[in-house]
Amino acid sequence: MNLLYFQLGGSPYAIAQEAIADVAPASAIHPVPLSPPAVLGLAERRGRAIAVIDLPCLLEGTSRETTSTSHLMRLAAPLEGAAFFVPAEVFSGAGSPASPGHVWIDGRLHVLLDALALVKASTAFH
Repeated sequence: MNLLYFQLGGSPYAIAQEAIADVAPASAIHPVPLSPPAVLGLAERRGRAIAVIDLPCLLEGTSRETTSTSHLMRLAAPLEGAAFFVPAEVFSGAGSPASPGHVWIDGRLHVLLDALALVKASTAFH
């Protein structure tokens, strides 16, 4: 299984590489008034506006500042209008299934994220 993986707040996470169209350094994110707390705003990617979802907010309940290691992970179809904000280095590699919702990468257990479930949660998060 090909995965993208990263660490937030000391916890390791992974997402199937097929769920992600591309990964790029975080660019300017423009706030949108009255958007849900987990939606940071809009960014431009390949000439299109995309909604930026704050992954730390969804996973840990806290938001993080953009740093030099922050990335936007633009989602693949049918969710290509959204990207996850990840304030960390993002790596790619192979993993093997563990218990439901988890994968092994380099001998370490990672939480396996579901892109569709996270997008749905970002609009319902209060």
